[in-house]
Amino acid sequence: MNLLLLLHRVNKIIKCLTNSYFSGIIELKGSTGGLDELKAALLASRGFATLALAYFGYDDLPHDISSLILDVDYFEEAADWLLRHPQVNSNFGLGLVGISLGAEMAMHLAALRKDVKVVVCNSPPQLNVLFPVNVKGKICKCQEIQPNLIKIEDNVSLVLRDCFSPVPVDQDISEGRIPVENIDAPMLLLCGAGDKNMSQPEYCWRIHETMENHGKGSQCSVVVYPDAGHVIDVPYFPNIPQVFHGQYKVYVAYGGETKAHAYAQIDAWCKTLQFLQKNFVGLQTAYL
Repeated sequence: MNLLLLLHRVNKIIKCLTNSYFSGIIELKGSTGGLDELKAALLASRGFATLALAYFGYDDLPHDISSLILDVDYFEEAADWLLRHPQVNSNFGLGLVGISLGAEMAMHLAALRKDVKVVVCNSPPQLNVLFPVNVKGKICKCQEIQPNLIKIEDNVSLVLRDCFSPVPVDQDISEGRIPVENIDAPMLLLCGAGDKNMSQPEYCWRIHETMENHGKGSQCSVVVYPDAGHVIDVPYFPNIPQVFHGQYKVYVAYGGETKAHAYAQIDAWCKTLQFLQKNFVGLQTAYL
């Protein structure tokens, strides 16, 4: 079975080439921007019609991020487009898979839409980081980097983990907290305790606490991998302990011990597939 790639302006939907109807997933990458369909292709090989959605740093989307405001309406438009696709059954609902900043926007979208049926977040923040977010005309501010808390690793990479502080679980959303209590879908939160880019796993447990305080604790699962870093990617993909961040033009430390991180990526991928397959109604599984 081959993969068919349908181009939609700045987006790629990757799906299995059959006459069947599939559950639709939007896959969102993090703050490096651009478009990367690797994980979307793997999800498609498991029977999901997957839209790899770019939202800055690609084609005619904003490249200058100095004054960027992320608008949830953009993500809603993508969700509506995907659910109207002729080989996506909207009755199955929508799935969201995101990492880091992509996980942040996945949670914002899930908080607004009742047709979101499942959410998987890798290294999710508890609040808006780096960019303000426009939620239905209301600008929710972000927590900015505190320069005095930046550490330097190996005289090269910036360790930003201490620059973003978790916020009270009941903080007003206008101050930047993501309103996860409005999410009705099951959520899987995956993170590494060796993350040097964000305050993981504390963010995940704060999200879980908020859900629990609103009677939704049972629908939020947290998995913490000891010594794993920030980018818990697809299986057998090499760990990236530091990266030259294309948007900020500096090296950023992501952390992660090689063996522990490799195990985390294998296990996280298995848990992701199991979680999606368990929580999507009407799923038809297809394998390449």
